[in-house]
Amino acid sequence: MQNKQQLEPEGMYHIYNRANGHEQLFLHAENYRFFLEKYQHYISPIAQTRFYNSSKVWNFGRVVKAE
Repeated sequence: MQNKQQLEPEGMYHIYNRANGHEQLFLHAENYRFFLEKYQHYISPIAQTRFYNSSKVWNFGRVVKAE
């Protein structure tokens, strides 16, 4: 079953970095790097991306605001 919901302009979406059941999504560092390369190529040109890690907000790998 495919999810055919379309992303809306100006929408906000939360993308998780884990699989079902809190399993690890990327088993190897090279898998994560591959994902980030594809994400940067396809998504970064059309969307603003922020990463949340502890008390810091990251903008695709760069700290933009500390909480």
